[in-house]
Amino acid sequence: GLDREAQPIAAASLGQVYKVKLRSPNVTVAVKVQRPDMVRAVSLDLHLLRRYAQCVEAVKGVATWAGVMAQRKQFDLQLVETFAAASYSELDYVNEGRNQERFSAELVPAMKGAVRVPR
Repeated sequence: GLDREAQPIAAASLGQVYKVKLRSPNVTVAVKVQRPDMVRAVSLDLHLLRRYAQCVEAVKGVATWAGVMAQRKQFDLQLVETFAAASYSELDYVNEGRNQERFSAELVPAMKGAVRVPR
């Protein structure tokens, strides 16, 4: 089982991985645990990044208006929004589990066992 004294065996982007022995069946598995307050920390980071992207787009808008910069589509804020969606998706461990099951069902057979999905 996983207890307070357990030490992580690996970092996993927004979480930590622990080696855990299940009681039934008696197998060892990897358990990914989200770091405390990760959603709040990521939300703050993304908010600050959005504000920065808004400022960048505003400066580029002024530079375009002044003729210092060529007219083009702004993409900074859209890029941050795409990154934010991916970040929140990575915080959804239930969705990540479904993706792992899909990976196992579809890619492992296609790769003829050349890849392995941990349990």
